[in-house]
Amino acid sequence: MIFHYPLSTQRKRNVALEVYQSIYFISDHIQLVKIEENAIVVHYEEVQVTEDVSLKDKLQAYIDDILQTRFSMSTLLDNRADVAPFQDKDAAPYLDVGGLKLNQPLVKLQFAFDQLFLQLARKHGATMRKYPSIISRQQMIHSGYLLHFPQHVYTLSQIPHQDQKLETYRNHIEQEQHTSHLYEHSNIYLQPCICFHVYEDYARNNDTIEDLELITASGNCYRHESHQLLSTSRLQEFYMREIVFLGKPKRVEEMRMKLIEETWQLFQELGMRGSLQAATDPFYFVDDSSVRFFQSSNALKYELKFSNDDQHHFSIASFNLCGHVLCEAFHIDHLAKDLHSGCVGFGIDRWMQAFLSVHGCDEKTWPDIIKHWM
Repeated sequence: MIFHYPLSTQRKRNVALEVYQSIYFISDHIQLVKIEENAIVVHYEEVQVTEDVSLKDKLQAYIDDILQTRFSMSTLLDNRADVAPFQDKDAAPYLDVGGLKLNQPLVKLQFAFDQLFLQLARKHGATMRKYPSIISRQQMIHSGYLLHFPQHVYTLSQIPHQDQKLETYRNHIEQEQHTSHLYEHSNIYLQPCICFHVYEDYARNNDTIEDLELITASGNCYRHESHQLLSTSRLQEFYMREIVFLGKPKRVEEMRMKLIEETWQLFQELGMRGSLQAATDPFYFVDDSSVRFFQSSNALKYELKFSNDDQHHFSIASFNLCGHVLCEAFHIDHLAKDLHSGCVGFGIDRWMQAFLSVHGCDEKTWPDIIKHWM
């Protein structure tokens, strides 16, 4: 079935373009959401009549609410008109589980990009860290992730170490029966990002922060995406490097701007085109709209968006000011007076896809800045 929800003004259309993907999380029955010139169009598979009515009503109520959301979006940098046409190749194979399979040249390419961003972090004195891909419930609560972004949460379940339950599980497996009801929640989550580990690190010690400190770490991150949105540029498992910085508010703001400038320089050196735009986090709940507006109107989040044509683009890096929010949430605000933080995240799988669409798959033709690390 297909429903049309009118967009009566340009402002509403702009809002719809920004948040329409959140509509997918209302129901797994939704097959496609797209923005036409004067309407939001929602395709969903036919289910029982009562469910159709319920879903239609929920869609109408949700869309009415999100179209009232206010945004103050701005573009800081833009070179989309300056770069030559793209080869537009999708070279890293996508697997149904929501991740990428990388052959040897692409493994080397991933390493090269990680080294470029590590070099950028160490240039500014960042300390290197390595964290596990799992994270505690306490960390997820402190971060606010469970509250604001439940649509993206992945958690681990386990079979209890009890003889009778293990025996029952084995019997179910032998008889090819469903076993999901035998699992118990572990209170351990797959990390959606890396920076929560950094704040937890500081929470464990009492070292003061005099001016500005930087930490960098990389690893696999996990986010539960709508199956309709999964693609080579939107994965459920992806590799990311982050740079987290904590210190005086002015120094945190200055560091974000330095990292923006240096990343943009690298972006252009690699022959990519796109823009740096004010953005917001992927809030789903309507009552978070005020947080979204505060974030966008104060330019607390910028995203570097790669464009391979006028219609298709995706974010490959984000530059965030967190103010005192996470420092207070993790109870580390005592480490310095008026302690603020910020972070930069590089989605390395997306950088690879963007790079390959520009330079193709033949590593012999890749620019020297990449070959240097291979």
